Amino acid sequence: MRLILVSHGKTEENASGILQGHAPGKTTKRGMRTVRELALSLKVEKIDAIFSSDLKRADYTAREIARFHDIPIHFNKELREIDVGIFQGKSEEIFHMKQKESGVSPARFRPKGGESLVDARKRATRFANKIYDKYKNKTILFSTHRGFIGCLLSSYLHVPLVEARKIKLKNAAMIILDIKGSRVKRIKDTMSM
Repeated sequence: MRLILVSHGKTEENASGILQGHAPGKTTKRGMRTVRELALSLKVEKIDAIFSSDLKRADYTAREIARFHDIPIHFNKELREIDVGIFQGKSEEIFHMKQKESGVSPARFRPKGGESLVDARKRATRFANKIYDKYKNKTILFSTHRGFIGCLLSSYLHVPLVEARKIKLKNAAMIILDIKGSRVKRIKDTMSM
């Protein structure tokens, strides 16, 4: 299966360093422009199915890409960003400070009402495995979030979550993976806009 992982366009919250978690987010004008550019770059790619987080910022990205493909979008909560619980709407600085104060590793820190990176990786892997079983030998696109993508890369590349999170994927970026079983055979292309 070829899996195209797409991160949503830049939001006002991204620009302000605010954690969005499961909030919808408001895509900036620049974010809209880069999403349109990304959609144009994918115009010639044969895509068999598009799956998107149901959050507004990923939904917008998926719809722009789908304009060039005659296929429906499947919206799914499993593709949502990591649930940051009580830190939703708060600054990234506060989140990282509280995580350090907790003494719990970044991968296992679970904010009240949220999920840990380990939890999110399990969710991402479970969803991707379901899609792989159904769409072998197809090209599938996920319109999702940078945190989710990091968790999925951790699983597929067999690297610790903290290492996978160091991959600095920008907004409106994509990574294309050729997957066989639970292993990535090849990372075909990366692009940041």
